[in-house]
Amino acid sequence: RAVAGRLLGESLKRGLVNATELNQIFTLQTDHNTPPNNTHPDEWKSFLTLYNAKEFSASPLIMADAAKVGGPLALADKVDNFITLNDTATPTYARQVMLLLAKTNHVITPETVKKAYPQSNHTVSTEANVEKSDSGEKLLTDIFLGRYKDDPRRVPQIMALQGILSDKDIKENEQKSVYDNIFSLTPSDNYVMPNGENLSNLQKSADKKLAGQVVIDSLRMLSGESLQRVHPAALYKILTALDSAGLNEETVAIARDALGDIIEESTKEK
Repeated sequence: RAVAGRLLGESLKRGLVNATELNQIFTLQTDHNTPPNNTHPDEWKSFLTLYNAKEFSASPLIMADAAKVGGPLALADKVDNFITLNDTATPTYARQVMLLLAKTNHVITPETVKKAYPQSNHTVSTEANVEKSDSGEKLLTDIFLGRYKDDPRRVPQIMALQGILSDKDIKENEQKSVYDNIFSLTPSDNYVMPNGENLSNLQKSADKKLAGQVVIDSLRMLSGESLQRVHPAALYKILTALDSAGLNEETVAIARDALGDIIEESTKEK
């Protein structure tokens, strides 16, 4: 669904299809009870309603759900409505906005993170980290590591994303130790781990800066799996390979998508 959704979103952005054509597709598909992207007809109809809307009033959670159906780019022009939060925004609402921003590949600002997690409600290593962080995503991963430090499932996932979503370059001589650390911390069950040959081929392609082959190798390992099911160590390897091959924007987009899954779980917490 995610790959098909991205394809649809890119088609909308480039003007390859229009709203009328989408409605025709919807009518045709629902007549045969097979909505596009394997979505339920009601999900597709909700997406089209938002896409065609001239006036905007949807909540960030509804928008995030629509982005899952139509792709992260499909509603990009409407996401701008949420980027700046007013002073009355609650922490719950700010978390919902963060989810929307992550799932539509938008930058999460430090201000939004601080509204989502007021200083009294989270733990980071020092007060200075909050004040000096240049990246909202880096600040958020710091907060998550503090909140979920005793959760063996979430910590490796967050560690796999943190380097990519920070402002620091990932040094090649440090990647193996980070990979080994993530691998050792990850529970053995409930994850899909690509075989060693595929991971080795990915690394070789990255070392040679073969961007196209890195994409192919990465897709081969990610195809058919949700990011939550991919072993965090493998996800880290894929992200660093894409980044070292010069595919920086694509790397950050995947990392934000995975971060969105963690944010989505956090929106259900009190």
